[in-house]
Amino acid sequence: MMSELPIGFIVVSSHNWTLTRFSIQVLLRKLDSRGMKVEVWESKRPEVRMIVSSLGILAKGEDREQSDMKNQTVLDSVREEIIIHRGTLRSGDTLVAPGTILLLGDVNPGAIISSVGDVMIWGKLRGIAHAGCLGNQKARIVAMHLRPLQLRIAQIVARVPDDKPGMGLAEEAQIFEGNIRITLAYPGWSNRT
Repeated sequence: MMSELPIGFIVVSSHNWTLTRFSIQVLLRKLDSRGMKVEVWESKRPEVRMIVSSLGILAKGEDREQSDMKNQTVLDSVREEIIIHRGTLRSGDTLVAPGTILLLGDVNPGAIISSVGDVMIWGKLRGIAHAGCLGNQKARIVAMHLRPLQLRIAQIVARVPDDKPGMGLAEEAQIFEGNIRITLAYPGWSNRT
């Protein structure tokens, strides 16, 4: 069946299928070995679009009006879904979550942590963190030690200043007036209004 497909750039549509990062990578390798490059990946599932985006492929959802309404539903439910991951992310590791992620460990340089909701790290953040990766500008990044290579919230990118926080003070990054602002972390679970 794959031998009948044309060579060149293609669009993959996985509709509502649940796919893992591994299964997507296997498919990409098979397509690549036959001269096909995925230009766009269409999926109704936000977690599949996140995985595909983290692999450097343009991810698209359903038609725009339906997608906007469903994305808002996803963004509203993000606060309720929290994934807890125990362990350190090392260089080359990528962790993608369809909701809010709480990492009990460190994110080393060269590692990436990405979430539709908030990114919370009970440890050191020295790699790349992307919160609100589907456009949620209310998302935040919180860490016990916030010194990443890069911070992203929604589509806004920032680097962290060189000055160090006080010992034992957690910091959080949020969007404020169109820029990412880093402050001492609010001691409550959420400081959204």
